[in-house]
Amino acid sequence: MTMTSRRSNRLSGQRSSTSSDIVRLSDVSQRRLRAPLRVRLKGPAGGAAVVLAAETYDRMVDRLEVLEARLAYARTRNEESFPAEVARRLVQGESPIRVFRAHRGLTQQALAAAVGKSKGYVSEIEAGKKRGSTTVLKAIAETLGVAIDDLV
Repeated sequence: MTMTSRRSNRLSGQRSSTSSDIVRLSDVSQRRLRAPLRVRLKGPAGGAAVVLAAETYDRMVDRLEVLEARLAYARTRNEESFPAEVARRLVQGESPIRVFRAHRGLTQQALAAAVGKSKGYVSEIEAGKKRGSTTVLKAIAETLGVAIDDLV
């Protein structure tokens, strides 16, 4: 059965005499499809499938990727981003306080003065020798411009 006779049967309300509604790929490849072709497939999904020309599919994927990138940008445009070097140091397990402090261009002395603690105390927190109270960690986070969750 050709695609045109199947299409005319469907339009006229008649059912084809075959039990399968699968279109042969040779029928599809002989035509240059500019628009999707709906084909009924009987399978585990049980729904209709759409056959697309490869160029049409590629254009759709490209457009989807552009839209996803625009959406991601819109969601995060007001958030600060960090250089890859900062991310690399954090992933390698370096102290978040040290990484963000260096990224902000602060010395331990300047950070300690900003949070009202001694340089030695900040150094011990940064090195992991002391945990630091929630109050001090909150002050450090505010000074560094990050969330407290980014430090612990």
